[in-house]
Amino acid sequence: MKKSILCAMAVSLGSADASPLPFLETFEAPGVTNGTIDGQNGWVADGENADVQTGIFHTGSQALQMRNTEVSHDLSSEGSAVWLHFQARCEGIPDSTPVVPADANLSFFVNTNLNLVVYSNTVPVELGVQVPTNVWIRFDIYCDYADLYWDLSMNGTNVAAGLPLYSDSNQVASVTFGNGGSSPVYVDQIDIADTEQTAGGLPDSDGDGIPDWWEQKHFGGVTSVVAGDPSGNDGLTYLETYIAGVSPTAFDPFVVWPVPNGNGLNWNPVPSRLYSAYWTTNLMEAFTWMEDIPYPQSEFIDSVHSNETTGFYRLKVQVQE
Repeated sequence: MKKSILCAMAVSLGSADASPLPFLETFEAPGVTNGTIDGQNGWVADGENADVQTGIFHTGSQALQMRNTEVSHDLSSEGSAVWLHFQARCEGIPDSTPVVPADANLSFFVNTNLNLVVYSNTVPVELGVQVPTNVWIRFDIYCDYADLYWDLSMNGTNVAAGLPLYSDSNQVASVTFGNGGSSPVYVDQIDIADTEQTAGGLPDSDGDGIPDWWEQKHFGGVTSVVAGDPSGNDGLTYLETYIAGVSPTAFDPFVVWPVPNGNGLNWNPVPSRLYSAYWTTNLMEAFTWMEDIPYPQSEFIDSVHSNETTGFYRLKVQVQE
């Protein structure tokens, strides 16, 4: 099970009879309507003060408001990592310290000094990062179940990385948000996935085009490599290995092979990537764009040049925005 805590607000991830990832909750109609969140769109509330309202929201026209309550939603995944981001807004100074469940995988909260507190394993660590009240804040979490660590970012900037998990559970459970105080906490735009989701951007502390989670996972720090430097994968820069989805430390080519009749290409697609197929009859001439192929598609069929006796294809890849 995976859990995190914010402003006495808890977030946990998977059980049986659960919604598979990716999971997106915008708190907008027709999925949910004004009033208690309990029973809507799979949410379960433990307490009476968890309502969808229209007064304060980040995007759209509705958001969840919580006081002295918890809400949860069952999820499931077979992935080895989870990306989670959401918008949160605390209206006052927290007046309680949350209790971390024993089966939590990760946890953080805002203390009475409005400082972020994260758990490194079971040890609370107060960060020198203050959380302002009455404004929306985006929190991003990357949880790596294979290597048993997690990262936390606030408004696109990493604030903690490589923290060992609170417990050794390696399966997604349910997501739970809770506020144990009397001042309201608002939550909106919850997005949880077990593959990289680049739409809307990912935390990139050094702004080099490589997200923090990738640099931390491969090199132990969110600003550990220079994007344009040669990687350990012959002929590719670090940025190119990230975009292609290949190893940055060893020879690992991105392999493209022809379809059986030769009129097209196959490849192993990487999540959140856009592939573009090009054609030319002569390598001395420029390539002509043919088609864009988004993930998860893995094949390009050329119906234009099927009668050509010779020709060349090129496949380009970019990160989807």
